[in-house]
Amino acid sequence: MAFRRWLVVAFCCAASVESIKNGLGLTPQMGYNSWYDVGMGPTEELVKATVDAMKSNGLYDAGYRYVNLDDGMVIGRDSNGQLYPDPAKFPSGFASLADYIHQNGMMFGVYTDRGPTTCGGRPAAFGHEVLDANTYAKWGVDYVKEDSCNAAQDHQTAFAEYATMRDALAAAGNVTGRTLFFSLCGWENWYAPVGHTLGNSWRIGPDDTNWDGVLVDIDADEPLWPYAGPGGWNDPCLLLGRDMNGNVAVSDQQGRFQFTMWAILAAPMLLSQNVRNLSAFQLETYLNQEVIAVGQDPLGRQGQRLVGGPISIQRSAGDDVPVTLQECTTSSLTGTAPTAQQWKWNVSALGYLTNAATGTCLNADDCGSDLILYQCVTTGGTCCGANCYNNLVFYIAGDGTLRTPMAPTQCVTAAGVGNQVYLQPCLPGSASQQFAYDSASQTLSTPSNQCLTGGGASGSRANVWGRPLADGSWALAFVNADITAVDLTCGIDCLSITGWEPEQRIAVRDLWAHADLDATTTAQGFNVTSLAADGGVVMVKLTPMWTTNSKPVA
Repeated sequence: MAFRRWLVVAFCCAASVESIKNGLGLTPQMGYNSWYDVGMGPTEELVKATVDAMKSNGLYDAGYRYVNLDDGMVIGRDSNGQLYPDPAKFPSGFASLADYIHQNGMMFGVYTDRGPTTCGGRPAAFGHEVLDANTYAKWGVDYVKEDSCNAAQDHQTAFAEYATMRDALAAAGNVTGRTLFFSLCGWENWYAPVGHTLGNSWRIGPDDTNWDGVLVDIDADEPLWPYAGPGGWNDPCLLLGRDMNGNVAVSDQQGRFQFTMWAILAAPMLLSQNVRNLSAFQLETYLNQEVIAVGQDPLGRQGQRLVGGPISIQRSAGDDVPVTLQECTTSSLTGTAPTAQQWKWNVSALGYLTNAATGTCLNADDCGSDLILYQCVTTGGTCCGANCYNNLVFYIAGDGTLRTPMAPTQCVTAAGVGNQVYLQPCLPGSASQQFAYDSASQTLSTPSNQCLTGGGASGSRANVWGRPLADGSWALAFVNADITAVDLTCGIDCLSITGWEPEQRIAVRDLWAHADLDATTTAQGFNVTSLAADGGVVMVKLTPMWTTNSKPVA
């Protein structure tokens, strides 16, 4: 009886999605993207080194096949209107580079934009779609990403322009016999309902860029699960790590959190980082075949949030990130402060305090008393004047107070744990205005061990997510983006989505520990205790036990 009921639920819940039916993207694409590795600076030498690294470090064997160039790959158009690269960066040309990639068993991806120029100001597709599609096919391209900078942002124009490139790629493929994967990059969730008619994947949120960006895109993707399926996928952006210069976008542990969530979300797994120099921990993450199998599961059902609410950093009604005072904490996994409590001083600009979680800076909002996180503006002036940035500059005075030259007689003031900090007249000896900066931990703390924190109060930014798999099992991800450790439970209400009866016995497999755990039942559920802060993750596979020869329920 339980088995019959589960089958009905699983198939009823599976998304019914029609795609462009080019035979590609039956599972989400896996590979490399150059953007967060080298930005506008891809070169032939670097691409070949990346291919060589992917063959030697196991990424190729694990299923990563696409090698995709992003912006900066072309420099102009010739007298016939055809795109061409910088000969100093790509001396052999793209056809030769494609041959090298293909000879190594991988596929070659390129970048364009539906406007007249790319985000970086290079020539783009508008008015040249047919010519460019034929050029890509002639080069031996397998994958085209089309961005949306410098283009109209209304729905109908965007859809029509993407359809123009879709049709041009299809026509070029009919002539050359080369079918091209088409990746839309429109950054908005309104692409999801129509994305499957336009391409093989479609961006549903902004560039992730940093830890908070990862969390924002997870929240943006959550309601869009009905629109994804074999042939077309919601794309919450790229997998982050370190660039070629060692700059860190997310910690290794946060990278494992992101990788787990991308598997649950049936999202494209494109490593946009220096894959030529991955740490042992990163390789353990990206080569985990059990997690990859979840991401590549042929059922193609995107996961859903089963427990918890939004996990991105709390914002105000105006979408500003408040700066609050929270208890100073340390991650049990990394031994460091949560990134929301880490502040890089004098990095974005002299005197600027840049929050490690968001990449934005401490700011006196509209030159008033409220303190928020905002873009680290260095040109064009701010509220204090055309060439003034004092509302972004902070320093610790000789009396231990944290001040800004915008209002030198006012001090950053704590109003208690969990509350937003603000500027108030400096009071000699006031404990609520005393701060110390620890350059090792990059924290700003009060004498009572409370830390300046990007975002609102802790205690709610943890989730359980679940995804059904083709073999009848479910994958669950327990994730914690909060600044404190949490306990999480997926009980009978959480597991009701499976359709399993309360007494159904369930085998449990830990996909990161690669270990079989004690069996459970739907009624008992599964618990995770003390899930680490700032990127803690546990992923399990739950399989209904239709036989009696499995490990018994504890």
